[in-house]
Amino acid sequence: PEISLDVPALKIGSTRFYYQTDTSASNLYNRRAGLSDYEAIRFDSFNQFSYVGKLFNWLYFTPYVGARETWYSEDVNGETLNRAIFYSGISLNTTFWRIFDLETDFLGMEISGLRHLITPGISHNYRYKDPGLEQDKILDFDSIDEITGYNAVTFSLENKLQTKRKFGDETEKFDLADMIMSISYFPGTNKISDLEADLELRPYSWLTCRFDTSYSLDDETVETFNVDLIADGGDKWRFGLGNRYLRNEDNELTAQARYKLSPKWNVRGYQCWGYQGGDVMSTRLVEQEYGIERDLHCWTAELVWNRKDADTIWFVIRLKAFPQIEVKGRATYNEPEIGEHGSGY
Repeated sequence: PEISLDVPALKIGSTRFYYQTDTSASNLYNRRAGLSDYEAIRFDSFNQFSYVGKLFNWLYFTPYVGARETWYSEDVNGETLNRAIFYSGISLNTTFWRIFDLETDFLGMEISGLRHLITPGISHNYRYKDPGLEQDKILDFDSIDEITGYNAVTFSLENKLQTKRKFGDETEKFDLADMIMSISYFPGTNKISDLEADLELRPYSWLTCRFDTSYSLDDETVETFNVDLIADGGDKWRFGLGNRYLRNEDNELTAQARYKLSPKWNVRGYQCWGYQGGDVMSTRLVEQEYGIERDLHCWTAELVWNRKDADTIWFVIRLKAFPQIEVKGRATYNEPEIGEHGSGY
């Protein structure tokens, strides 16, 4: 079982400072076919402070500092272990724009004026982990246990197209297209990351097309390419289809749906199928997840069941006034199925 509190980037009073935390307590047990079992109690807490500022009336900057502290009741030697990781960084960006006098209803897209925004940015992110703490002493349960040191300078360029549309009696800005390209340099190693690109198209308020890819400059090959098509029926329903491509790995098809049964009840489902190369007929079920949510006036409660490598059930409580804050309880209760794998979502 596991319980966690996730509070992402809340503004502190009327200041420009923000605080976020992700704290969890877990009783973890790992059973592996043909290998030794292991277990531990883990307390993990990530806390971060950030500041959003502006210089010369055109340059935005966001520095941050943070720390993650993790305590294990046992390591590989059966002894207690404490791990501390420190985070720091800063991002700088500015925006240029130009307005085009364009009025058209081509294909029902309702374009009333067009604004092109260009946002170049640079950021430095640093993560310090005590080099004296050997990673192989930490029992491996999930991604929290695998965190290592990190030092990178990232360059990004965003292009966005906006128009104005009427929603009810109000006229609001609407993003028609948004593309971000980025690449990172790792000081001390003289290495660079893959070139990454994300594109989101919204020709209509109810339809979104998303594409993301990464390209290896060393191998001159596409490493990943993902496509998602999402139809949104407002509060009533939502449906999405996607395809995941990862070089030298199986492809994946995904489908997810959400439907409002009544003013108080919502249901949702997600499934993922894997297939080899272009042979869609060879699909096999990799992951499935289903949830039911109840509106309880001041807060909502959701019960979720997931099957991937194991069956997992969790319970989520959200305050309606602060939906980004979640309190979760989770339990994984059976051993993994042999041969089943997938990247998840």
